[in-house]
Amino acid sequence: MVTGSIFAACQSGTYRITGSGDMLQEGDTLFLTSDFMTGTPVDTVIAKAGKFELTGTADSTFMCLIYSKKNQEVMSSPFFIEEGTIKLTLSDKPKDRKVSGSSLNKEWQELNDSLSPIGLQFSMMAENMATNKPTAEEAKALNEKQQKLIKQWQDIVFRYAKKNIGNELGYFLVTQFYDPECKDAASKQQLISMLPKKMQERPLVKAILERLEISKATAEGSKMKDFTMNDINDRPMSTLSEIAKNKITVIDFWASWCGPCLREMPSMVEMYKKHKDSGLGIIGISLDSRKADWENATKRFSIEWPQISDLNGWNNAAAQMFNVRSIPYTIVVSSDGTILKKGLRGSELEEFVESQLK
Repeated sequence: MVTGSIFAACQSGTYRITGSGDMLQEGDTLFLTSDFMTGTPVDTVIAKAGKFELTGTADSTFMCLIYSKKNQEVMSSPFFIEEGTIKLTLSDKPKDRKVSGSSLNKEWQELNDSLSPIGLQFSMMAENMATNKPTAEEAKALNEKQQKLIKQWQDIVFRYAKKNIGNELGYFLVTQFYDPECKDAASKQQLISMLPKKMQERPLVKAILERLEISKATAEGSKMKDFTMNDINDRPMSTLSEIAKNKITVIDFWASWCGPCLREMPSMVEMYKKHKDSGLGIIGISLDSRKADWENATKRFSIEWPQISDLNGWNNAAAQMFNVRSIPYTIVVSSDGTILKKGLRGSELEEFVESQLK
């Protein structure tokens, strides 16, 4: 995921951006931005005869984007502003967007070309699952293929990050492109340790290292710390006390505003009904900020298991404790709070639950 921060560097000089695109119309205004959240422009250029050119002086190397407010399809892939000539090809098809010219952008384009076939396979598999409604066995096979693709993707990014570890492309790949959820803590720390000392002192790197420490404390095989949070009736509940009642417990992070969470909730309800008498417990932790929304969602699905929340949204204390970056997200724990598995969903979750209850 790309975010709008400028990466400082020790290099300075002028840059020249030349671009073209078949969909560009005469007089189109294009905006250059380094803020991927708001799109606030740092420069503008007018297209003529399907082409444009933009020059400037950069005292740092940073990632940016060129886009058109008039035609949102006219957008460049992210690229690096750096000294030298940068050549862009704009297209309404992401696979046809290209960047070349300067050294970092050549590497960046080469990386994207290597990752593109993997992304295409993911898209085809997702479309297949959405349209054909695969059986449990087929879904499992597709998931196994996805895991292999993820490993291929990570290996490629790791290789490019290591190759460019001394420059801003390497820094970007380490901090924001390779394993953004910090699941592969060992590889993430290895890459960070290889960064130049000045880059290691940047706030983003320090924040990532803090997240990695949290991940270690809540890794599979470790014992979770107890925490207390109010249930839906405003009564404080000790999580370890609740967990001790069951053979295994699924801690389910979700929210009423989360579409994927709501789509999976019927399966969670069925799984609970099927296995609760065999020792399965569930603790729902809502990342809602409005209690009424939380209450309405639990009533809608007739959720019977305990529900807790501090109504702080993404700042939920438990979500912070477990470094939850996306939902739905599950953690399966034993009766003494030992973390058995993290991040399982759907058929994988139910299969693991069943294996533990035998």
